[in-house]
Amino acid sequence: MAINDLTADLVDPQPHTLTKRKTALFIVLVALGWASDNFDRKVLPVALPYIGHDFNVGAAALGALSSIFFAFYAISQVPGGALADRFGSKWLMISSMFAWSVFTGLMGLGSTFWMLMLFQAAFGIGQGAWPGASMKFVSEIAPARRRMTIYGVIQFTTAVGSAAAPIAAAVAITWLGWRGMFALYMVIGVVLGVVMWILIPKSTAGLAGGSEREVRTTPRSAVRRVLHSSVLWKCAVMFVGLDLVMNGVTAWAPTYLIKAHHVSLIHTGVLASLPGYFSAVAMFIGGVLFDRWFHGRHRWIMVPCMIVTTVLLVVMTACNSVGLFITFYSAAMFAAYLTFQTVAGLPMRYCDVEIRGAATAFVNVGGAVGGFIAPLLVGFLIQEYTYRVGFLVLTVGAVIAAVASLLCPQSPERLTVGMNGRPVAHQQ
Repeated sequence: MAINDLTADLVDPQPHTLTKRKTALFIVLVALGWASDNFDRKVLPVALPYIGHDFNVGAAALGALSSIFFAFYAISQVPGGALADRFGSKWLMISSMFAWSVFTGLMGLGSTFWMLMLFQAAFGIGQGAWPGASMKFVSEIAPARRRMTIYGVIQFTTAVGSAAAPIAAAVAITWLGWRGMFALYMVIGVVLGVVMWILIPKSTAGLAGGSEREVRTTPRSAVRRVLHSSVLWKCAVMFVGLDLVMNGVTAWAPTYLIKAHHVSLIHTGVLASLPGYFSAVAMFIGGVLFDRWFHGRHRWIMVPCMIVTTVLLVVMTACNSVGLFITFYSAAMFAAYLTFQTVAGLPMRYCDVEIRGAATAFVNVGGAVGGFIAPLLVGFLIQEYTYRVGFLVLTVGAVIAAVASLLCPQSPERLTVGMNGRPVAHQQ
């Protein structure tokens, strides 16, 4: 199906200033941006064994290298989203892309392990503004009732591409070494940023039609409103649990295959990419499910999926063969990623337009916190105990996500009031 045909089914038929062709173009550009975002993150786990060898550091230090990105990624999320609310989504998206691409390239120039830590921290700050700005951008070009379906399409195509990151990283390391690999991805990100700067208009607010129009607010005001919302705090906690599960396994699966099962680098890249394709399909399905059935009853998808994820993770840790490990790893990621769009979609659907960037960024902070804790915790447990213990502790994340969803309001009216601090017109 052509992207124009797909877009025709997703956007509102009512007249507005954004053509179907331009909507399709913007969807493709945001998808490529997310692919670059995820690609640059997911190549590091493949490079970890070689970084550890070159700098003579153990699993705990390598876990810290993965985690420091998420620490600074979390810190910059809400300020980045608030700046997008104040100055517009285009400026923040492209500034973020240039910043993270440059620091990705600098990873290849690090002469000490502490320099790599510094560059990873800067990389996290650079990427921190992207989620809030890009999700605000999607909310500006997409009608509310189909917003997460469109976002699901973006995340599906992104995840399919980024699932290939372990394979691409393995090939690039084989040809260029791990340092050359980071330089290659820097060039790709810079080129994409230039293309986006040229093709995306200065302002896209209100282009989806309907009653939403560009409303500017100060970053301080947006952050204050977001921090006072108990509902947004609960959504962020849901993301903490989800990312504990997703990032904990993803960060250490390549090292586990190489060191515990002596799988070759290229074969590790192929095997580690398989769960990503299952995740891609799950994210697309999850976006459709949220828009059609679960936007006012999210616990009905969160709780069952987290129960299934917990069971699959327990079985995965008991598997001694590579084939069974990858099978249950893929199944666990499918169950977890079915809920990804539900958590991401709540602030995009129910928040006021003037705080939507800050709100989506704040919820994403939860994911960054989970992403920070998971590699560090698993790395410590691997070093002190075994890979099995390290992976098994991630079931706690599924429990956290399920409990948080039960504590969060379910009806659209209560969600709207809880996220904005006052009633607003509910978007269909």
